[in-house]
Amino acid sequence: ALLGSPDDPEHVEHFGKQLQREANRMADMVHELISLSKLQGAEALPEIEPVSVDDVVSAAIVRNQMAAENHGIELRALVGGKGDAVASTSTAQARSELFVVGNRNLLVTAVSNLVSNAINYSPDATPVTVSYEAVSAEEVRIYVADQGIGIAEDDQERVFERFFRVDKARSRQTGGTGLGLAIVKHVVANHGGNISLRSELGEGTTFTLALPRYRDHDSERGVL
Repeated sequence: ALLGSPDDPEHVEHFGKQLQREANRMADMVHELISLSKLQGAEALPEIEPVSVDDVVSAAIVRNQMAAENHGIELRALVGGKGDAVASTSTAQARSELFVVGNRNLLVTAVSNLVSNAINYSPDATPVTVSYEAVSAEEVRIYVADQGIGIAEDDQERVFERFFRVDKARSRQTGGTGLGLAIVKHVVANHGGNISLRSELGEGTTFTLALPRYRDHDSERGVL
């Protein structure tokens, strides 16, 4: 199409933007496939250390702030609670001082992917909430909740498959690769945790990450 009308500026701009958008999407897909291959391989997690859950959530929100603002979506971070998108009404100022053991970059990627997914499948001007808590001496949970389109019950077990899309038309519009949730699943599994979801059509979705808690760092601060 570009070669057919190289002297038409509007024509060149229109198809040039399409080419750029698809090239960026392909680059993202290649990067995510490489990441997924590493996570599925036998490689040990790099740079294992105590990781602050506060910092992971904060970094994930920063990564998605611009996308959220473009849709009028408020990103909320809450310490404690079950991640109920309806009940979450304010941004927490206090830090939880909760820690898990793992790789910070991979954990930020996992939570960031969930936040990005929530933004992409939410109506404009609705909130996306990230909340987190210690549910026991051994486990920390991170919840990412939205008020979006929801996921049909028949699709809920498939959302972590490679390239599976709940709404194909919306995925094409947002430039999604269909690999984000698969990456989340493997990051969490490689950290000895698990991921689950609760969703109803038209009511929104809550993803829950359950991760082993790092206790020594908590006890140094008097956190029970």
